[in-house]
Amino acid sequence: MTPADQAAPEHVVPPRRAVNVEHLTVLYDSQCQVCRRARSWVMGQATYVPVTFIAAGSPHAQERFPHLDHGATLRDVTVLDDDGRFYRGDRAWIMILWAVVSTRLLAMDVAQGRRRRAFASVKGAAELARKITAAAPTPPAPPVPPPPFNGWNAPGVDGTVNGRVPGACVGDTCR
Repeated sequence: MTPADQAAPEHVVPPRRAVNVEHLTVLYDSQCQVCRRARSWVMGQATYVPVTFIAAGSPHAQERFPHLDHGATLRDVTVLDDDGRFYRGDRAWIMILWAVVSTRLLAMDVAQGRRRRAFASVKGAAELARKITAAAPTPPAPPVPPPPFNGWNAPGVDGTVNGRVPGACVGDTCR
């Protein structure tokens, strides 16, 4: 932890009184396939509080959070709440799980010392997968080409779609 990091208090979970967490920002390694997959999973879940993801070490992250050690944010997931508190490592994962509706009870159990073995097993498997995928990084997906001028299923100049004459359409269905 750098002297700049010491200025912001680090917590396990939000205190039960007087502090309401209304938003979480997650700094994640955008080059890590496991991290991207976790991000996609969280973004597809119902959450109690909004969760925003920012690529760790990016110019946006450095501009928004100049007080953090951005090298450390690339080594381990970092979560910041709307009051400026930050969480790293296991504490960050607990906060992410706390924000997701389906995993809040698990997060509370882990934060209180229960279910640590299961949490450690899952985290260990994720770390192993991260090391394996880091050895052979996945290239970015190619860009999706734009649709043709009249759309993907527009008749061609000869009036056919994929070589067939379109049949009658009823509602959204064409035969």
